[in-house]
Amino acid sequence: MTVFHNFNTPRDAVDCLETPFFRQHGFTESPVVIQCYITLSCKMSCLHCLAASHNIEPRDMPIDLFRKLCRDAADMGVGEMLITGGEPLIRRDFQEIVSILKEHNIPWSLNTATCPTSEQQKAIAGYPPEFVAVSLDGPSHVHNSFRGHSDAFDLALSSISFFSGLAETEVCAGTTITSHNLSYFEDTLSIVRKSGADRWGIHLLIPEGKADGQKDLFPSAKRMRSLLEQVVKARQHFPVTMCDEIGYAGEWEPYVRDEAFFCAAGKAMCAVLPDGSIMPCSTMNPLHLQGNVIHDSLRSIWHNSFSAQRTFVIKGECSSCKDIHVCKSGCWLQRTHGTQCCKHLWSMPESLKTAAGIALCVSTLAGCKTDTHSPTKDNSHASSQTPIHSATNSMTPATFDAVPLMKSPLIMKGIYGSKAGHRRCKPPSDETPPPIEKKTIIEQGAEGDAVNRAP
Repeated sequence: MTVFHNFNTPRDAVDCLETPFFRQHGFTESPVVIQCYITLSCKMSCLHCLAASHNIEPRDMPIDLFRKLCRDAADMGVGEMLITGGEPLIRRDFQEIVSILKEHNIPWSLNTATCPTSEQQKAIAGYPPEFVAVSLDGPSHVHNSFRGHSDAFDLALSSISFFSGLAETEVCAGTTITSHNLSYFEDTLSIVRKSGADRWGIHLLIPEGKADGQKDLFPSAKRMRSLLEQVVKARQHFPVTMCDEIGYAGEWEPYVRDEAFFCAAGKAMCAVLPDGSIMPCSTMNPLHLQGNVIHDSLRSIWHNSFSAQRTFVIKGECSSCKDIHVCKSGCWLQRTHGTQCCKHLWSMPESLKTAAGIALCVSTLAGCKTDTHSPTKDNSHASSQTPIHSATNSMTPATFDAVPLMKSPLIMKGIYGSKAGHRRCKPPSDETPPPIEKKTIIEQGAEGDAVNRAP
């Protein structure tokens, strides 16, 4: 599963990344986010699955180990526990997982590709996650084929419907772009907008797990460039974010994401596998093992490990790149595979690098009208999108100058492809989406079989 998480915790990232401790050491005093793989099991068979190709035992994190991790995390003041997998909702004791998080008052988030059972829903409603990412990779036939499950699409929509009904929870539809679904971008956007999701996260593949060696899954550079253009257009209608697998996006940064790129692996976040192994982020490669919480304390591992992420030495082509000080060699995990540089996708000719030139280029891509704002769960904030006027099909230099500057990595509110630290209103399109039809909600039973329940 691709990881996508929230950062909207009591300890704001502005505080975490601007503290004297971070400035002196280059990492936060305690993890802002811990990705917790409570299981590597799943009833689906996704083409890009990370967990399926690793023989890690146990497949499920023992409940006592999870309890210890939560106790240590609470003692350290960890900002967020991201519950992920495999498929985390497949665990029969998921209600106990939620109870332990509540006991330690740990803000949590969830990555899932299915819908919680009725019993799980009751537990979740008693201590709701602040953020939920539901995998949605295209129209029904595309999603079901990619996920290897005939009910995957309906399960995803049912999940979005349930979580969007929780006032405290922001819901993100997460799409991993492949050569199979890129051509369905507009169709998927339409589905996401009607689903009840608050926003849409766009992920790129990393050559790990089942995706490793499947070159046919990775779109060509030309098609990837078209993806950036489509994201720019989509953001005029709906909150869409390019997640961190693409790394720094150059002049495109303000137009494809809300917060400045910052790779938090080993600096503000880490991951814990079911056997207690700690990794810098969402990888299961034993070469990147930093310690194990069974044998050592979380605090000790956090303060004394991750040297490869915290003391990275710039070398190779990166050392001569003029963007290195803002790019910092991109996504760490992509860098381990030599696939970190996406400059060929976002670099612009020098002639277009004036404010007016960039504005003209981007506005030509967008070519659509943006209204003011529309209400959502929280309509206290206006959209941060800058209007692009369809009458002239261009932005004047003055309009471009009005685009808010991207926050620097030390003052940003979101990390590792997270949502902004506040809820944005969704700018409406020229055409109001039809209301969501009420229908039978499908949930996954304890054994992973699809069952029906009344909405």
